Amino acid sequence: MFRRALVAVAACCLVLAARPVTAQVDRGGIVGAITDPAGARVAAAQVTITNLDTNQEVKVVTDNEGNYAVQLLKIGNYSAPRRSRVSKKLWSMRAS
Repeated sequence: MFRRALVAVAACCLVLAARPVTAQVDRGGIVGAITDPAGARVAAAQVTITNLDTNQEVKVVTDNEGNYAVQLLKIGNYSAPRRSRVSKKLWSMRAS
């Protein structure tokens, strides 16, 4: 009888002490803005984010204010060369 009560109390304690477990996330994002040599924001510029380890590419286009965002990228090193209608010059960025 005592053992059964002890098991019941232990079970209740486990149920009451249980908390949701938060998972670690292996994804991230890159955000930025494209500007021309004068510093003005460039709308509709094509931005290609490339994973340097896998060579996988994600292509986005800047919004009307020259901003871009790429979400849900696996954690790693990336380059982000871009081309726009204003300038054909390429630049690259590393993010990790």
